Amino acid sequence: AADNIRIGGFDLNMNKAVLGSEAAGHGVRLNGDDVQAVDLIIRDFGSRQTAGDGGGTGLLVVGSSGDKALRPRLFNSCFYPSTVSSTTVGWLWSDVQHGQAGFLHVDGSNKGVGFAHELKNDAQYNILTSLVASNSIIGLGYGQETAGVDGCDFNLAQGVVADATVTAFSVSEGTYNLTANLIHNATGAPSG
Repeated sequence: AADNIRIGGFDLNMNKAVLGSEAAGHGVRLNGDDVQAVDLIIRDFGSRQTAGDGGGTGLLVVGSSGDKALRPRLFNSCFYPSTVSSTTVGWLWSDVQHGQAGFLHVDGSNKGVGFAHELKNDAQYNILTSLVASNSIIGLGYGQETAGVDGCDFNLAQGVVADATVTAFSVSEGTYNLTANLIHNATGAPSG
């Protein structure tokens, strides 16, 4: 893990359309406490075509070895997933605590699970604000990989716009979350 990292101010093209369907990778993967990502544009990322392969979010922040990643920040960024991936997720925080994310746009997370914005596993006490999802399957999701295990808890999401999105908000496991000011328009949503 690397703590106290700050990145920002760049446009990253993962070039999946040119590299082919078996090229995979997260645009950015951060593992540590007090990591910050600001003013990013991340394009053409996604998972490999091979069934079951992950590794294709625009930005991933994850805890390590049973520890949570503490106090991540993600602001003022846009994510444009690949059109040739079998699964797309705009950005994802897994096992993160006390994070803040806002003013984010994901356009085209429409393959596989198709989460535009996602908290996952044991993400707790995070604040998400001013999220826009367009042309996606799920605007905001709280996911959990292990069925029957409690997932995301005590998170606040406010100001979520889901345009041309199949589902605005989805929680697979989790308790004590609050979502406020959500607008959903499914007109023109992808078929999945």
